[in-house]
Amino acid sequence: MTEEAVRIAADALCADVPMREYSHPVLKFFIDSKDDEVLAGSQRFFAAAVINDRYYEKSDASIIDRVLADNADHNKKHKASKLILINKQGYGVVTNGNSAHDPTVIQEIKKRERMFELGYALQSFYGTYPALRQKYMREMDYLFFATQPYIRDSKLTFSASYGNSLAWDVVLESLRLKSAFDDARRINVAAEGKLSNLCDRIPRPEYSNPSFWNEVRDKLGEPYMTSSADRTVNIGTMHGPLTMGDYSPVNSVTIEEPTRAVVLKIVEELAQLRQEVADAAEREKFDELVKAVQSEIKSERPNASNLSRIFNGLESLAQGITSHVIAIELVQHAMSLLHLTG
Repeated sequence: MTEEAVRIAADALCADVPMREYSHPVLKFFIDSKDDEVLAGSQRFFAAAVINDRYYEKSDASIIDRVLADNADHNKKHKASKLILINKQGYGVVTNGNSAHDPTVIQEIKKRERMFELGYALQSFYGTYPALRQKYMREMDYLFFATQPYIRDSKLTFSASYGNSLAWDVVLESLRLKSAFDDARRINVAAEGKLSNLCDRIPRPEYSNPSFWNEVRDKLGEPYMTSSADRTVNIGTMHGPLTMGDYSPVNSVTIEEPTRAVVLKIVEELAQLRQEVADAAEREKFDELVKAVQSEIKSERPNASNLSRIFNGLESLAQGITSHVIAIELVQHAMSLLHLTG
């Protein structure tokens, strides 16, 4: 817990209670009252505690408003008597006499705290993955691929609870996990297909089992090391001809079936945004590019140069639409899966 967070909580609520220090604060407050209005009137204070703003009353009000707004959606259940705040600077929970002993609320608080901790664990992992991969390629690639659903398919990953899905969105945004994931990415298309098959064969991994990593290494085998290290595809660069990892020319790219299906799904999501392209001529061009990329991806030997050109065209058209952030992210996700560069 940072020093400022300690002071905010200690000065106002628990001056006589010693408090431990952590890197990322987990603050838990209890209001000894069954009057929900007390919590409602103190939300700004608790938000200030989470972001370490001791003098929040003198700060720009939009800072606290943003924290509360970011967390509003996942707090709708038991809204009057409990508050859970997730932010890159900390995790805060407030309960009162109406919620503190409610099993449903207790379970929700525990899950959200674990999600907060998972977010920081993933952030740390993506930061160290490229370096550790130099020595433990199979193990690091397996973990990177295994954590991918938390970044790319979070709504499916947390499909059992809509509230948890909304809370995880806050974690993703606060910790910039999508950017950390994309920056760390090293797996090529061929390796991703092998990892997908491996994850299918080990649907419930027991990481604590002493033999688990031996099983992963054995199933991936030595050929995986060779293909991952020596055949990374660099496509559509601005610095000369297309090359393989060994710098030999390449005009086409092999797309494994699992990756092909994912990319086609991404293109379908992108196609749904075409109505936001206001200009009729540009909308027609958008449709043409969507059809062209679908055709190229489905072909037996997709042309790397064509794919790069088409996706760049889609990204350019996406710049002016309302959902441009989503559209550009879809384009870049598809390009990263195919290892295309702009």
